[in-house]
Amino acid sequence: MRKDWYKQQLENDSQITSQKAIASRISKANKVEKIIGSDLDVIVADDQRMAKAVQKIKDFGDYHGSIENALRKYYFYFNGKKFPGSR
Repeated sequence: MRKDWYKQQLENDSQITSQKAIASRISKANKVEKIIGSDLDVIVADDQRMAKAVQKIKDFGDYHGSIENALRKYYFYFNGKKFPGSR
């Protein structure tokens, strides 16, 4: 994950209004990398990898969806579009 780039994207997002929210998303993005065992840039660059990552996060027990949301937000910033599917 390009942490500084991701932080900048979050800071520029009008829907994210606090430093605490930014820190939380970065923390959850780090957790995605640990769960999946791969760099976020590699995951979001390929839709098949992304789909597998989303499923693995669900299988992990992301009951509130916050970890998946962090992954989907990174995908959005990286690709300029939302990843298809729920959420």
